[in-house]
Amino acid sequence: MIRISTLSILSLILIVVVSCHPYKKIAKSVILEEQNPQFLIQKLNENEFLCNWLSCKASVDVIRNNEEFNFSVSIRMRTDSAIWLYISPALGLEGFRVLITKDSVRMMDKINKRFWANDFKYLYKLFDIPVTFDMLQSVVLGNYFSYQDETKPRSSYVDNQYYLLSNLVRKKKLRSEEDVDLNKKFIQDVWLSPENYRIAASVTEDKKAKINFELRYSDFRLVENHLFPYHSNIKLKSDKPFRISIEYSKVAINKPLEFPFNVPSAYEKIH
Repeated sequence: MIRISTLSILSLILIVVVSCHPYKKIAKSVILEEQNPQFLIQKLNENEFLCNWLSCKASVDVIRNNEEFNFSVSIRMRTDSAIWLYISPALGLEGFRVLITKDSVRMMDKINKRFWANDFKYLYKLFDIPVTFDMLQSVVLGNYFSYQDETKPRSSYVDNQYYLLSNLVRKKKLRSEEDVDLNKKFIQDVWLSPENYRIAASVTEDKKAKINFELRYSDFRLVENHLFPYHSNIKLKSDKPFRISIEYSKVAINKPLEFPFNVPSAYEKIH
């Protein structure tokens, strides 16, 4: 019998959301011209992955508390409305269904015949990170999200053959000095590829909560004229650290989908 801890399964919620430095390697060495933040923000917005509906498969590896878990996940999403997950801990066996909306997170354990219904505050307590629906959606699509209002980009410069957008006002040469924005509670850096202005990596630091949240995207492929990241790495450094590696396949967009989530009356509700 397959046994998987509830906490480990809930870690997957951060995928769909749910190396401090991004990529070290680039196809060829080029000299990039400095660009102002406004220009880069415009290019970032122009090259976002946009869709009304999304469906895909994903192979997921989660490492938490020195334990590794592997899952297959079917993902369906309606933009700005709902994210639905069908999680299979073993080939041919459905273990969990998850339905995430703008204000709720529900999960059904089909193995043990029980279900949960919570809001996003529950995830905050569970993972020590303020997860939102928009954040989960952006992580799946590889789009930009602002961790807090204070993390909106304010400066930019060239870093390791990428454009870096940051909410810090200091330039790169001053970033290591002790007087760099000492009062900043949140720091968010975003590295953009100069080839397509898609996000290659982002690092978000919450100083007060002592959290470092890192994302890296790769293997971008065209899906109906939009670039989708077929590989994602997620790393959280906190009191409850974990790492997630995601390989996507069968990505399709703009086809209406259903989100089946009917809880049988015999299922036990967990609080």
